Amino acid sequence: MSVYNLGRPEVQRDLFRLLADAGYLRPAFADTLGDLVALRNRIVHLYWDIDIERLYDYLLHDVIHLRQFRDFALGLLAAEEEPGS
Repeated sequence: MSVYNLGRPEVQRDLFRLLADAGYLRPAFADTLGDLVALRNRIVHLYWDIDIERLYDYLLHDVIHLRQFRDFALGLLAAEEEPGS
């Protein structure tokens, strides 16, 4: 984030909003990733109060978003490694 001067996120989910504001991510995708960060925080910090059906739904339908973000991040890293970048 600091390399691209996008600002400093107040909380983890703000990272994706900053990337969307800079044009790196679609706003709807940034919101989805923010929701996944919120889910992760709930699993880690409030694991005794997890809605198992909701978690199962995330695992079935939203893992694709994590893969898409992985591909986005790897693409940025690859572009930085290219000569002349």
